[in-house]
Amino acid sequence: MRRLIDGLRQDGVVVSGCIIGEPTSMRPVIAHKGIAHYRCRLLGRAAHSSLTPLGVNAIEYAAKLIIHLRRLAETEAAFGPHQPLYDVPFNTLQTGTITGGAAPNIVPKDCEFVFECRWLPGDRPERFVESLRDYATTLLPEMRQTAPEADIIIEPLVYCPAFEADPASEVMRYAEKLSDCCHGLGVAYTTEAGLFHEAGIPCVVLGPGSIEQAHRADEYIEVSQLEACQDWLARLVGG
Repeated sequence: MRRLIDGLRQDGVVVSGCIIGEPTSMRPVIAHKGIAHYRCRLLGRAAHSSLTPLGVNAIEYAAKLIIHLRRLAETEAAFGPHQPLYDVPFNTLQTGTITGGAAPNIVPKDCEFVFECRWLPGDRPERFVESLRDYATTLLPEMRQTAPEADIIIEPLVYCPAFEADPASEVMRYAEKLSDCCHGLGVAYTTEAGLFHEAGIPCVVLGPGSIEQAHRADEYIEVSQLEACQDWLARLVGG
């Protein structure tokens, strides 16, 4: 999508609006959260588990960082900004994957985990990463007392900005008219609309099916939703 948007700019193509096809139950989505993924890699020092003090347990230090992220998430849920438009009305953080260690009787030298942040429009995920980096700097001296080579590295993997439509845009009014709907939705998942919106292209997200049935082994779309989409497309072409 980034290459497509760059191509439109380079070719001087003027885009009046963009409809992003995603499962919205055929109701216009006018806002969604941004998403960012980060990888955190920890380097400790291996040792036989009978000589634990001679090693630096990368998994245990990763656990400290993960708990810090969890506390940030709990703080956002309790005290952070809330927007009632969204099904999950606050910023969220969670750890999605973790790997590390070689054997139960070896102090693990390496550990790696990936965490994500989903933030409301107007906020910035960097503040959470900065908090994690600050906490990591308090752990490193302790780790390096035993292993001077110890390190904690945080690197970005995925970034897609949040999206908040202009309610007065022509594409928004058109989508609402075709959908017989005057109230748009805000959702916690992320689409390419954030990229198009960032490029100055008005957007609306709309399509058949529900995110509740997506990304699962028995993913499906109800026939009634396909029929509603077909009717909507017919009105779009006919309009």
